Amino acid sequence: IVRRTMVDDASVSALARSYDMSFAAVQKHVAVLERADLVVKRRRGREQLVRCNVDTVRRAQQLLDQLESIWRARLERFEQVLIEQNRHDELTGLANRRALDRALLREWRRLQRSGTGFAVLAMDLDHFKDVNDRFGHPAGDQMLVQVAARLRRAAREVDLIARVGGEEFIVLVNVSSAQGAQIAAERLRVAVAAAPYALKAGLAPLTISIGIALATQEDPAIADILERADQALYRAKREGRNRVCLEMDRSTDLHAARL
Repeated sequence: IVRRTMVDDASVSALARSYDMSFAAVQKHVAVLERADLVVKRRRGREQLVRCNVDTVRRAQQLLDQLESIWRARLERFEQVLIEQNRHDELTGLANRRALDRALLREWRRLQRSGTGFAVLAMDLDHFKDVNDRFGHPAGDQMLVQVAARLRRAAREVDLIARVGGEEFIVLVNVSSAQGAQIAAERLRVAVAAAPYALKAGLAPLTISIGIALATQEDPAIADILERADQALYRAKREGRNRVCLEMDRSTDLHAARL
């Protein structure tokens, strides 16, 4: 199972408390005034102005500088974890819906600017509810992690795989032809169904249905492309599952081209 460092309210509060305590511990002993060689200390109930060795002040300042550097590095790491957490599905490590939306917008703008098309593959695991009912939800999660690993191996590096629901995935494929999209989708379908999944409770087979939509400059919005991909997916389900279906207009065009 993919293990990821997570940031939540408790960890943020703990970091803030640790930060405050660290600086308080240093500032408790030496208070640096406007002049570097003067320090105010409390002695026997009254304040006195005493001469302090400049080296002592310098060491205190160095300690503060080091502490600031350490915490800056920690905060930068914290920010990286937050960014990663914001873009990835916690269970599988795949892109999440937020990351998919950003990628879709980027490709959509590129399409409008240069005419470079792309395809959206809407994918749904077949009878996944039966897996949860038979083996339990932990086994279902285990299977989802294995499905994600197979999808990664079968996809190209330039393609984005996102988990957008319990057993629902969307793949953003950088191809501009129906044939290229079908080849990519079929490769993913075969990978998912290639062999039974090894769960703690035993082996379990699994297949996936895939619907394809090709983006064009004539599409009024990204939502229209996603809707067409969903409709193609529903058709794959109706026609028996474990198959790839291209959106109807493209299927007709592709069939006519072959004739």
